[in-house]
Order: sequence, then structure tokens, then C-alpha cells
Amino acid sequence: MITKNLSRLQVGMPFTAQLSSTPSDLAVLEAFLDEMTALDSQFVLLTDRKTTSRSKSSKQPYKSPNPAWKCRKEELQFLRAETKKLETQVAFLKLRETHAKLFNKCMGTTKGHELGKATAKRERQQYPLAQAENARLKMSIKRYQKISDTLQAAMEITDTTDLENLQRTAISLQGKMRVVRQLQLLNTAVFSTLECRVQARLGELDTVLRILRNEGDTDQVQVYQHGNLHPGSVVEFTRDRLMPFSAEQTSTVVWDIMQLDDFLSQRSTFKPSKDDIGSEGWYSMTLKCGGTATLRSHCLKKRLTFQEDSQF
Repeated sequence: MITKNLSRLQVGMPFTAQLSSTPSDLAVLEAFLDEMTALDSQFVLLTDRKTTSRSKSSKQPYKSPNPAWKCRKEELQFLRAETKKLETQVAFLKLRETHAKLFNKCMGTTKGHELGKATAKRERQQYPLAQAENARLKMSIKRYQKISDTLQAAMEITDTTDLENLQRTAISLQGKMRVVRQLQLLNTAVFSTLECRVQARLGELDTVLRILRNEGDTDQVQVYQHGNLHPGSVVEFTRDRLMPFSAEQTSTVVWDIMQLDDFLSQRSTFKPSKDDIGSEGWYSMTLKCGGTATLRSHCLKKRLTFQEDSQF
């Protein structure tokens, strides 16, 4: 029985307590073991008495165990709890010591501590500036987003306008191409008709020139009276005469002016002969309704020579 109690005690107590036992602890342990031996012997006697007296009287009441045993048992449990608590505290202290060593190893000497503190202080000072910069950038992003939306809307409007202008230009070009084809078909007939009309006017033009040549220069004097209140009068002299240039010079200048032919923006000119100029032209305008209006012109100019070497 004593051997069993010793094995239980050794198993229940921690390894550190066994190694660090002192003489006083050993004396307490021996006293405790003696008490346990006495209690065991008493317990054996009690069990023998119970077996002998159980045959005599089965109604005998059960006796409670010795209070000293319960007290020792509670003390043993308390010691075990204290041992675990101390072991936990020792492990915590070792862990804190290890943490401190690792921290010192990472941070280095006092110079490293100072450098880390300076860096942290500088970062704290730059934090408000970084926040202000972030706010400014957010405002810029919002402003640029509004500008982008405005430009996108303007580009859409421009694309629509360009498409409409392109459609109008295409319609105008189609109209001009039709006009050109019509002019090419009518060229021969139109200019033949114009030439016939010019030939028909030659006789009339000859008569007019002869009348102008016979009249010569004329002088006219007119006097205007203003009545009795205004004794003064106004005299107006008027003289009509032909140009003081030769017929060749006058004809050449007029013919050069006629050759300019700048009546329309789009025209084509050809010269059947030295004294003939034919021209055709057209001008197209786009209307608001989407259609086109075209003005076409055909012209034939001819230089004539009359008697007495006069030209026109």
C-alpha cells in the first residue's frame, strides 16, 4: 500500500518540484507518508471490522472516512494547482525574455532605435501632406471627368453635324454632275443658236456705228436763271465726242476685257477662231430645304471688222 501511494505521488508532482526538493520538503514528505501509512492501516482494520460485523448486524450505519485524509487530499490538489501555475508563469517569463532578445536583435543598437524613431516621426509629419495631396488629386480627377464628358458630348454633336454636311455636299455634287452632263449635251446646239443670233445682229450694229460716226463731236451750253432775288446764273457746258483713241487700240482693250469672262465661279472657255470666244458656266447653291439651285450661262463673243478699218 505504501508503494502504491509513493508511485501516485511521484506521478502527480511535476518534474521541476522533484529536482528542486530541499531537506525541509523531504521531512514534510516523510511525515505525510507516515500519516498516509497510519491511515491505510486504520482503513484496513475498519474494513475487517465491517466484514465481521456485517454478519451480525446489517443495519449498522456507514461511517465517514477520516477528516485528516480529506484535508491531506485537498492540500495535495492545491499543491498540484500551484505547481501548474508556477510552471505557466515560468514559461511566460521565458517567452517574454525571448521576445526581448529578438526585438533587440532586430532593432540593433541605440543608433538603430534613434533612426527608427526619426523615420516614424518624419512619416507622421508627412501624413497630413499626403492626405491633402490625395484630396487635391481627387478634385482634379472629378474636374477632368467633367471635361471628358463635355468633350464627348461635343464630339457626338460634331459627328452628327459632319454627317449632315457630308450628306448635303454629296447631294450638291450629284446635282453639279448632272448639270455638267446636261451642258455637255447642249454645247453644240446652244452655241450654234448663239452664233446665228450674232450674225443677225451684225446689220443693226453696222447701222448704229455709221450714225455715231456721222454725228461727230457736239457741244451744248445751258444757262439757268434764278429770278430777280438771285441775279446770278449757272452755266453748264456739255460736250459729247468719241474716244480720243484709234479704232485698233479701243477694239483691243475692249476685246481683252471681254476675254476675262469672270461672271461665274465654274466655267469653261474655248476659242473656235481668233475673233470668237465661247464660254459656258454654272453656279450651284445649296438650299435650306436640302435641294440645290443652279444658274447656267452660255455666251458667245465675236469681234467684227467694218469698212474703213473700224473694229468693234
